[in-house]
Amino acid sequence: MPAQKNKGTVCLFHGGFWKMPYDKSQLDAVAVKLVENDFAVWNIEYRQVGYLPQGYPETFIDAIDAINQLAPLSKKHPQLALRPLYIAGHSVGGHLSLWLGNHKARLGEHALAIIPYVFIGLTPVIDLVESYRDIQRQEFITAFLGCTPDENRDIYHHTSPIALLPAQGKQVIFHGEHDEVLPIGEIDDYARQARQKGTPVELIKITRGTHIDFCDPDSPSTSRFIYWLNAQSESQAV
Repeated sequence: MPAQKNKGTVCLFHGGFWKMPYDKSQLDAVAVKLVENDFAVWNIEYRQVGYLPQGYPETFIDAIDAINQLAPLSKKHPQLALRPLYIAGHSVGGHLSLWLGNHKARLGEHALAIIPYVFIGLTPVIDLVESYRDIQRQEFITAFLGCTPDENRDIYHHTSPIALLPAQGKQVIFHGEHDEVLPIGEIDDYARQARQKGTPVELIKITRGTHIDFCDPDSPSTSRFIYWLNAQSESQAV
């Protein structure tokens, strides 16, 4: 929590291929930087491959339930501002963030009870089928979902942000032009398809930005992200 003024709450989902031993500590320093900029931060952990045999469906349920937990928390801590509420995730955490922004992002009785201001992807995974086709990402995808696209196309359809377009919420994607893990061409394709289906996506490209930049609180990529958040706060205050 910030010491004084609260510009809103930022929820963070960390990356790391949806697998252990990666955890929310990846974004601890970024969380501190956000608090220094007067944002409250909810740095989220979720069950991953290694703790579970596979991530589906528990990882998605954890993502939903973690956001919904903010409502009872705000009653205990009135200084916790849920308006505006930003959902942001790095890499596979960005996949979870953008997945939550779709109207079909529910599992059984699990669905978002809070409507965020915006869903943000920081170099996000947006197409699980395309990721499966990439030999460097294939094993992580199959371990996460527990199947290949040929074995269960429905699971891929219900968990891949690009397959769920149009989205129900505002989306913003920050992506490094030199991202060595997720080619920016995949993000360009996502933004194009989203716009064609009536979902405006604000795509902010980071010159010379790389994939891991968003774990560094002082990188130009993270600074651009925080600058954008501050600009939103200023525009809402007018």
